[in-house]
Amino acid sequence: MLCSGVLPASDEEKHEYEKMFEEVPTPFSAEERQAWLSKLSEVAVSSDAFFPFIDNVFRAARSGVKYIAAPTGSQNDQAVFTTAEKLNITFVEQHIRLFHH
Repeated sequence: MLCSGVLPASDEEKHEYEKMFEEVPTPFSAEERQAWLSKLSEVAVSSDAFFPFIDNVFRAARSGVKYIAAPTGSQNDQAVFTTAEKLNITFVEQHIRLFHH
C-alpha cells in the first residue's frame, strides 16, 4: 500500500490498517515511491484470465514486470504478444483458463 500511494481513507479502514503496526509507517513521498519502484526488476505476473488489451502490458512494464503467464483467447492476443515482445517481456501462454463468466 505504501508503494502504490493508495492508503486507507475512511476512519474505519484507516483504523484497521494502523492497528497492524506497532509504529505506523510514514507514507512514501512521490519521490520515494518512484525511487523504490524503479528498483523493481525481473517481476513476474500471473493471471487466471487473458490480457484483453495492450494497456495491461504497458502497466505491468511500469511495475518492473519481465514475465507474464496468462491464458489466451482474446481477440487482441497478437497485439498483446507484440507489445510484450517490444517491451522485452516474456509472455507464457497458459493453456488452462480458470476465469469463467
